Amino acid sequence: MPHLKPALLVLAALTASPAFADDLTVAAPPGGPVAVNVSYAINETILSTEPEALAALDSTHRKTLMLRAEGECAEFLATIATDCAVSGISISTQVNSYPGQPPTLYVNSNVTLQITLRDAPAAP
Repeated sequence: MPHLKPALLVLAALTASPAFADDLTVAAPPGGPVAVNVSYAINETILSTEPEALAALDSTHRKTLMLRAEGECAEFLATIATDCAVSGISISTQVNSYPGQPPTLYVNSNVTLQITLRDAPAAP
């Protein structure tokens, strides 16, 4: 056990130094661009499992999520941003069917926005 004491002392020294953690913190510059991620999910019971009906339902929900992603910029511009653009979007769909339950369509979306923050108001 004596050979563990030096390792424990080094570990204690590294974890006891709050200044080390503070040095790794970097604040975003005022007005600088930041990435924002937004996620959506839609779950709907499927009435028909015919391929055409599923494709139509899937298409409708994909369009809804794309329009919603586009509308996110309006929300950010109205509140905290001076500039906003969608820089990435992914949409996935899945159908789950369990015995005794109607099938369910799950549509998930992740949107990445690049926004430029407004300058913070001056302190009183």
